[in-house]
Amino acid sequence: MSVSIKDLNKSFTTSRGMVHAIRDLSLKIETGEFFSLLGPSGCGKTTTIRCIAGLENPNEGEITLEDEIVFSSSKNLMVQAHQRKIGMVFQSYAIWPHMNVFDNVAFPLKYGLKKRPPEHVIKEKVAEACSMVQMEGLESRSATHLSGGQQQRVALARSLVRGSNLVLFDEPLSNLDAKLRVEMRTELRQLIKKIGATAIYVTHDQAEAFAVSDRVGVMMDGRLIQVGTPREIYLKPSESFIADFVGRINFLNAEIGYRNGDTGESVVQTPIGIIDCPDLKDLPKGHRVKLGIRAESIRLLPSTEEGSANCFMGNVKSAVFLGEYTDCEVIIGDISFSVKAPPESDVVAGSQVAVLFPGESWVVITDKQIK
Repeated sequence: MSVSIKDLNKSFTTSRGMVHAIRDLSLKIETGEFFSLLGPSGCGKTTTIRCIAGLENPNEGEITLEDEIVFSSSKNLMVQAHQRKIGMVFQSYAIWPHMNVFDNVAFPLKYGLKKRPPEHVIKEKVAEACSMVQMEGLESRSATHLSGGQQQRVALARSLVRGSNLVLFDEPLSNLDAKLRVEMRTELRQLIKKIGATAIYVTHDQAEAFAVSDRVGVMMDGRLIQVGTPREIYLKPSESFIADFVGRINFLNAEIGYRNGDTGESVVQTPIGIIDCPDLKDLPKGHRVKLGIRAESIRLLPSTEEGSANCFMGNVKSAVFLGEYTDCEVIIGDISFSVKAPPESDVVAGSQVAVLFPGESWVVITDKQIK
């Protein structure tokens, strides 16, 4: 099922006044796509999927599921949630504690349809849904005797039992421990791809969004500010907020001084000195930009290698071994840089190192995004 959203707006009236939860949001999600909405708390991502589900009535805009318009402010149309044939998995799972697995999964068939199917059909559909999520044979188990991962699977089976072609996930793994979250996000993606459903997944966790998604939409203050593949969002963020939100990054304010004709690379003046970086799309001399480089992209070298392009002397303020990497803070001049050094690195606090900033690793953000 494809999803099309056009110029969606949603506001709430609170004790503090009007809150604009969604601002002019437009988005197209293709059939079979696993799409994530990523952003901090309060950015509007949950409100967006609640509007898609029919649990919120937007103020303006239009929502189309496949070829059916389910909300249109101009047409004064609002299709109710139970008529949209959408599955939804909530953050709390919303599992009925007084029911067993079978009754929880069967609930949408027994009470969510205009005409209740025959009992044998309900049993067949529940068995099929439980098999999809590897819960077959546990239909009689009480909900109170389920682990967190099993509860998540029951919630997913319930969302699929009506044959939903669109499943909405609202922070579905946040109640699980760290190891189980990693396991379950892989299972979720594999399952959704296996059944061919479209999924919209809400999370504030960058790693989670990247692991499950074909594409990611980043939201801030009710606006959808960038849509792309996980790789595009991480390596080519359109704004400094995104660059900072989806990983550890170091920023430098800079100004284009001149262009290196031999290499075709732009050279910019920064507070730590001149830096070579990729072409800046013919931006003129004097143009202000913000440069960003990921903590894992910076290399710490013996001080004897100082002098090559983009290499500066620095002092290691701290170096903490964390297993997968050594977390370092390095000072160049009066500017602090966060660096993820390899775990085998022998860098120690108080030492001097040459700090190499590979030119191709810089993220370039033009002055229109500089606050």
